Amino acid sequence: NRNFIYNGEFLILESEFGWHCFPRVQLNHALSYKNPNFDLGMRHWIVNHCKHDTTYIDIGANVGTFCGIAARHITQGKIIAIEPLTEMENSIRMNVQLNNPLVEFHHFGCAIGENEGENIFEVYEFDNRVSLLYFQKNTDIADKVKNSQVLVRKLSSLDISPTNSVVIKIDAEGAEIEILNQIYEFTEKHNGIEYYICFEFAMGHIQRSNRTFDE
Repeated sequence: NRNFIYNGEFLILESEFGWHCFPRVQLNHALSYKNPNFDLGMRHWIVNHCKHDTTYIDIGANVGTFCGIAARHITQGKIIAIEPLTEMENSIRMNVQLNNPLVEFHHFGCAIGENEGENIFEVYEFDNRVSLLYFQKNTDIADKVKNSQVLVRKLSSLDISPTNSVVIKIDAEGAEIEILNQIYEFTEKHNGIEYYICFEFAMGHIQRSNRTFDE
């Protein structure tokens, strides 16, 4: 990484993948990007799949670092950021603008789920990268957790008009299976399109969502 900037609101650093912006409360997250191997697989996957006319949909965009990476490679497509923690919107927008201020950009402040309405996310107060929605209560960290009321929408209900190539990144801390069902509905609504989907999934995600490995 070549540059590290703090402007009082955001931590901004540069890497070979572009500019990355973080809220000041996410210092640990920002420092992770000083490691050239951090999230390297996802960074390369996005670069390899996002073309000039791609619609990039980031479900669980968090601060928007991957939106920024995608924006550098998209000129005639669009960036769709979906993030339930609405306080992240400014950071997401900054990540996109730093890398491509001209790209078409849309932000949806909601979670994606089968049952529309509202839900409570339990979030680490000092590291809001991680939602604890699928964790059971842990009294040892209760003083470090805050409740955040979020809006839940079906993916197909959002006003999204995709181009002919769609790249979807999911980071939902255990809600991946439910979101994949939503993506299936979305593809039925918008058929005849190439879809590329990527997400991280581990045994911990399965345990958090109270599902079996076979499911």
